[in-house]
Amino acid sequence: MDIPVSNNELPDFSQFVQRLDGRGENMTADQSVVAFRHYQQQLAQLKAEIQPAIDELDAELGKKLDMNSIIDRVKSDLAKEGIVD
Repeated sequence: MDIPVSNNELPDFSQFVQRLDGRGENMTADQSVVAFRHYQQQLAQLKAEIQPAIDELDAELGKKLDMNSIIDRVKSDLAKEGIVD
């Protein structure tokens, strides 16, 4: 099965294969390409899911991140679980 990878995809494919090798995954070239295509599909789906939030931020409709509020909420949730600092 020869599944081509275009020249403009080679840098991303090369990086993908290096990550696979780093995890000790041994795949044939065809298996690597199939896994890369699956990764690309997952990435496209994630981008589609977060695009509405990106659009809101681009339109300056996003809310300012209040780190103190987040920390307080996490501490409260942890305290309910009996975890205190």
